[in-house]
Amino acid sequence: MCLITAPFSCWQFPLASNTQIVANIHRSNRPGKRIWIGIFAAIALVTLPVLPLKFLGIPGPDLDWHSIESLFSKIGVPGQSTTPQTVETAAPALSSDIKLMDVTVRSLLAQVSKNPGDPALHNRIGLVYAELGEPHSAVTHFEEAIKLSRQKIKGLTLTSNQAMEKHDVDKASGCTLEISALNVQLAAAHSSLARVYEQLGKSDKVMAQLNELSKDISLSRVIKASTLLTIAAAPDGSTILSANGRLDADTAALLARADALRQAGRGLEAMNEYKKLSERVPNLALVHKEYGLTALAMRNTWLAQEELEKAVQLNGKDSAAHTALGTIQGQLGQRDKAISEFEKAIALNPKEVNAAFNLGNIYADAGQYDKAIGAFQKAVAGQPGFALAHNNLATMYSFSGDTASAAREFRTAINLSPNMASAHYGLGIACLNEKNYAESAKSFKRALQLNPDLIDAQSKLEVAQKRLRGQLKFN
Repeated sequence: MCLITAPFSCWQFPLASNTQIVANIHRSNRPGKRIWIGIFAAIALVTLPVLPLKFLGIPGPDLDWHSIESLFSKIGVPGQSTTPQTVETAAPALSSDIKLMDVTVRSLLAQVSKNPGDPALHNRIGLVYAELGEPHSAVTHFEEAIKLSRQKIKGLTLTSNQAMEKHDVDKASGCTLEISALNVQLAAAHSSLARVYEQLGKSDKVMAQLNELSKDISLSRVIKASTLLTIAAAPDGSTILSANGRLDADTAALLARADALRQAGRGLEAMNEYKKLSERVPNLALVHKEYGLTALAMRNTWLAQEELEKAVQLNGKDSAAHTALGTIQGQLGQRDKAISEFEKAIALNPKEVNAAFNLGNIYADAGQYDKAIGAFQKAVAGQPGFALAHNNLATMYSFSGDTASAAREFRTAINLSPNMASAHYGLGIACLNEKNYAESAKSFKRALQLNPDLIDAQSKLEVAQKRLRGQLKFN
């Protein structure tokens, strides 16, 4: 038997497989009324929110970065002029792109419908509408993102203040981290809304949004009291905070721009903005964290490690940053460091599912099955619908000789993910060991249907069928 893993997020890394189980985890058209709709469609594709979906664990389309770069070379970066000749050359090749864009728009709208209280989703769909030339729809979603962000920040600020009065620093710290993330969404929404109003020629509303941005983006008293974030002077000696404790306009604008570029899937440009921010506010943990996560998504592992190490040094209470850093260290073979980071993440947040899952993978790969079982149990407790964690937990039970628990967890994994071939195979093994030959044969058959290349599944099926015939004959 072997342990099967597959990426659950951009933070996970695979286990080396043994010889028993082989992973098999697969993961209203807009009619063309004008020629220029092709251009907007192409731009929309490159501005779809690919990276944030990975950060937040929200399902979304994966785009090929080489295709995106090729598309930009034909169309040009949004905001730059495009010659008529370029339009005529690129437009004929965009029919499939327009179809993909339509599917993505519908997917985003479905996500917004299921989770209307998420400002990040409204920001993303607003960006798509803005690039499609539907400013009124964009305005609606950006305004909703602003309203939701403000409401949540207000509630979190009240909670954090109450926690600080009770000297509950851990609870206040958690609120602070959530407020920081919401401030980024709020800044991005104001910035995007101002850009839409500028395109509509409403200069008064542009200025109003910039003023609102300046009023809204502030560092809470919770951050100061708990010293989670240390704001230092800029390299040139100027202060980052104004007299009333708010971020200065230039820093807030850079933060909003970096996040907007990241949400648009323009990772390289976002990294440039985060680099500027890291130089301007070198002791702001949030900036180093976002810079590191963006670098990780762009496969710049070494830069991601450097920035995330800075982030956890500045703010040791960010469980997500510890998880991301641990994942990178695991990828680089730094096993002990990775274990340390994952354990810190779980200690800070027992429901840090990615940390528990990756920690389980490390222990399983090292043959430390008891520790792996403990880690995978935390993963499924934090996210009961995580099929792969149930599958890996079941495999660890099998290795430990607990076939009854293994069968139970494999059945759970199959209920959650019916087409997971490895889970069917594992259930076949567990049932074979329990002398439940009928279910064992059925499971092996299904595993082979899903993945005919599963090693020795056919021979195991023959064994189960032979024993079933003998059992029936004896009875």
